[in-house]
Amino acid sequence: MNAPHDPMDLSQLPDRAALTRARAVTRGAFGQADIFRLRDAGGTWVVKDYAARGAFDRWVGRRLIEREARAYERLQGAPGLTDASIRIDRYALATRSVPGRKLNALHGDPAAARSALASLAALLDDWHARGAAHLDLRGLGNVRVLDDGTVRVLDLASAVFWDPEQPGRLARRATEVDRSAWRKWKARLLPEELTDREKRELEADRGRRRWWRFNRRHRAPAQGASSLEPDA
Repeated sequence: MNAPHDPMDLSQLPDRAALTRARAVTRGAFGQADIFRLRDAGGTWVVKDYAARGAFDRWVGRRLIEREARAYERLQGAPGLTDASIRIDRYALATRSVPGRKLNALHGDPAAARSALASLAALLDDWHARGAAHLDLRGLGNVRVLDDGTVRVLDLASAVFWDPEQPGRLARRATEVDRSAWRKWKARLLPEELTDREKRELEADRGRRRWWRFNRRHRAPAQGASSLEPDA
């Protein structure tokens, strides 16, 4: 079990017994976790759990849970993380629920969008300087905007790391994936504020993604797909 980011009453931490008693908020589609919400005196935990999935999903899930738990450990102290993360067992990871709005809810509110994008850009600069990239910021539910305009990011299962003292090809490609996602959000929320350079970079991004075999445009939507932070 990974230690939470902040000290708390260990008797309140979610465990397998609590998951057994709870009902899933969302049943994951193929390759995805079941999502639970567990409440205690300190707030709400959102739990990814693969224990009840099929054999293949459990095999994949164990590795995703281990990968994400390591990512939270390596990024302790970095901005933009949930208040706490707990690895319940080899199949389940719990994170403190993050309040706030999704980025796409800022349509029509340019001041809020401007503040959130500035916060996200600063977060990415910090993470990249630490030798880390998120890689899944395009996901609609993976960035939450707090009331003060700062952002939190969810779902670190895709995060990658490198030696910040010796950045190489991985660092260049990973940081560009994050920056491409940021440009996408700016184009969606503040299209009139795009610079000429950002417009050129967006066109290059679209050209690359058009031929990316895992582009969502080339896949049928997954039925029952779940977000780490299901809406209440």
